[in-house]
Amino acid sequence: MSLKIKKRTDETLDIPPDYVIESEKNNPVFSNRGSQSVSIAFPVSDNNLKILGHAGRLDRLEKPDANIRVIVESDALHQAGLMVVNAASDKSISANIGWDESELYASMGATLLRDMRNLPVFEAGGTNLDTRVDAMLAHLTSVMKEQLVADYFVFPIVLKMEEEEKEFIPTGMKYMQRHSEVLNEFKVSSHPVQSNGAYGELLALENRILQRYIDSEIILFEVPKGYGVSPFLKVGRLLELIFEEHFGYILAKNPFNEHQQLKKLVVLNNTIDAVVTGRLNYQDLMPDMSIKEFLDALYNKFGLQYFLDSNTKSVSLIFLKDMLAYPQSFADFTKYKTEPVKINYTQNKQLRLVANREIEGAEVQFNTFEDFLKAYNYQFKDTYYDQSPDNRYTSQFNYLRKYTLRDFAINSDPKKTTVSSDFFDWDKKSDLPYEEIKMNDLCLPVDWYDEDTALLHYLIGYKHAYSDITISGVEVESEQGKTKLAFAFGWGKTNLSSYDSTKYEYFFASQDNCDVNGRIIINTQTGLPYDISLTCHREDGLFNRFWKGYDAFIRHSAYSVETKLKLPETEIFRLNMYQPVSVDNQPLIPEQIKFKQNKPDDISECKFKTMRMYEPFDLNVEQEIVAYHPQEYYWNVVVVKNPDVEAILANLGVRFTIEGFPFADGRNRQSVLLLPPTADDLINGQHRTETYQYVVIDDTNYPTPVTMTIFYNVTSIT
Repeated sequence: MSLKIKKRTDETLDIPPDYVIESEKNNPVFSNRGSQSVSIAFPVSDNNLKILGHAGRLDRLEKPDANIRVIVESDALHQAGLMVVNAASDKSISANIGWDESELYASMGATLLRDMRNLPVFEAGGTNLDTRVDAMLAHLTSVMKEQLVADYFVFPIVLKMEEEEKEFIPTGMKYMQRHSEVLNEFKVSSHPVQSNGAYGELLALENRILQRYIDSEIILFEVPKGYGVSPFLKVGRLLELIFEEHFGYILAKNPFNEHQQLKKLVVLNNTIDAVVTGRLNYQDLMPDMSIKEFLDALYNKFGLQYFLDSNTKSVSLIFLKDMLAYPQSFADFTKYKTEPVKINYTQNKQLRLVANREIEGAEVQFNTFEDFLKAYNYQFKDTYYDQSPDNRYTSQFNYLRKYTLRDFAINSDPKKTTVSSDFFDWDKKSDLPYEEIKMNDLCLPVDWYDEDTALLHYLIGYKHAYSDITISGVEVESEQGKTKLAFAFGWGKTNLSSYDSTKYEYFFASQDNCDVNGRIIINTQTGLPYDISLTCHREDGLFNRFWKGYDAFIRHSAYSVETKLKLPETEIFRLNMYQPVSVDNQPLIPEQIKFKQNKPDDISECKFKTMRMYEPFDLNVEQEIVAYHPQEYYWNVVVVKNPDVEAILANLGVRFTIEGFPFADGRNRQSVLLLPPTADDLINGQHRTETYQYVVIDDTNYPTPVTMTIFYNVTSIT
């Protein structure tokens, strides 16, 4: 048997006869070292010095190649790798060869997503700037309206939100007015009831005057067509750009292009002038992070691991949940065993998932959903509306999955109205050490932008790539907010039949699988529900959908098994490290294989992880998904209006309108969301009072100020 090490230019390095290369093949789930060889010693021959660029000479002009692509041949086996020269002198040259994922590790951390090779630049047509922008906007409008399938979705998101204190003149009431900067903001020509559900058009289709709230002042900007528009790249396409376009690998498995919901997942960006040149550069759609950071984020979110085969130049994207699922059959390695196995019983752990809640509105009252519900006797529901019998505010106790809950108690701080978002951690707090997964992508709440639209709040500011800003003729520094990683599902047009016929249609996006009323979204083609939320808890949460198998694995298995196997080289190179094998009729997942190339009788040192669950265990308890309880306590409500001019005018048959409703407690709000009272609240006689002020205008245009007081007292169902 002979062994050759060749550069991919077909230059063959000199090595001694019967040379043996010691290598190890590592599972990237359990090691970040990558698969690699032990240090290789090359003789200092003229041929080697030439091929390796005289690496041992101190007076050389250029530094040696950091990475040299090589192929190692042993009989019929060819293994591709990346060689790095470690040291060189006039007596010896030493190097290491990295296999499979090691070949890419070196460049992944050093390459930003926006700096990848072969990133597309799309042009929709046109002969000059004006026609190019028109063509681009027509293209993106068709994408937004789902008339055209593309690498991206187009939907509105809020990038900035400022509040300004205002006064409602008729009553003197103070309230907070929001000023929002929206990417992909849209308009409608008329109300959908009259226009058969008119779909919004992008405001950027024309030159326009843009209002910005800067330093407590409204500033007007004249902006060109296309300003304020940017599409959001699909994750499945971004993975293709990484592995296929940049690294030149074939994606053998890409669930983000195959799964009914994951193919709707995008990465957000905040480039507000992405198409003002009439071209769409994919570079501007990228988060500000390296390839490695992005792939690590996908692991932390979904347990997604990439497995590379440098021989076939292919990569498989595998979820941990699939790697740890029992296959129908195993490759039986028992026949290769040369000695009994050794089991190392490492300490079991529990999994904790930690959400990134740095965006305003993503805060939680308690770290876990269990603690949140426990504080309110588990008295919540998922639906938004229901009937309220006997003036009991049952409809106010629904836990809105998509929105930040707001508590408007009369004595609360008006500037601190957030109760809790839905972005809880997963933490069962059992008596085991933690394996903690911290997610670095942003949790984004959905909140009302105006009375007709609920939008995703990506509150990181906007970024300019191609334009400058002038105020009073003076150029000011363009805002350059960092594009932080955030995911979202592009759901398409809001469905009026399941939404509200008084609202406009628009392309809706969120980080869960519910519509604006908290109802599960259904795939209209298959009739199947979408069943993934980017929150950690609940049945459709990340833990239950992607991580519970791994949690069970580290709680009740994952012991290290060491053994020696007489494995043929063909079996070693053919082995996919994500596929379980069988030894002594027990399922094991490969962890590491140390072997010697060009030594057919070699015994390989192998490590595996156990997959079977060792008793005792009770996953129903250890991974329990907390449930709601029937409601026991309610707020009884009494409404007093002074004067009750509405009732008077109604009895007289006089038409009237209301202005300024609802303003209360110095805050402008859509509705009152009271948290459910508890037994202690009943015993302590808890009560609340809220006061509204507005104006009733009769058909003679005479205004009558009205004060409406709402009294809440705790009552029980019994």
